[in-house]
Amino acid sequence: MCNRDSHFTISWSGSENATGYDVSVFGGSVSQEYRGPSTSMTVACPRVSGSVQVQGFAFNKDEESEYSYATLTYSPPMDEQPEPSSTPAQSFNLDNPSAPDSPTATP
Repeated sequence: MCNRDSHFTISWSGSENATGYDVSVFGGSVSQEYRGPSTSMTVACPRVSGSVQVQGFAFNKDEESEYSYATLTYSPPMDEQPEPSSTPAQSFNLDNPSAPDSPTATP
């Protein structure tokens, strides 16, 4: 569960040929970006309940190509208690924009 003093984790997967990922999480009080080879990141929980936008794509720096792009809306479960607690990881596939939560349309 999320509260003001805790974090949640998102993870992702993408093309087999990807050498890295560029993922942004934003919304409410949250604004974090990751670019690199890892397939997960820890994000500070929003200060108030609500959803965050997750956008990301897989890329291959050797081929200078981008393989896939996904955007989704994720609402971390909120816990109003001040005690730190763990939040289950949220995972999505960059090759498949559908997500456990409702995805938003990409332009």
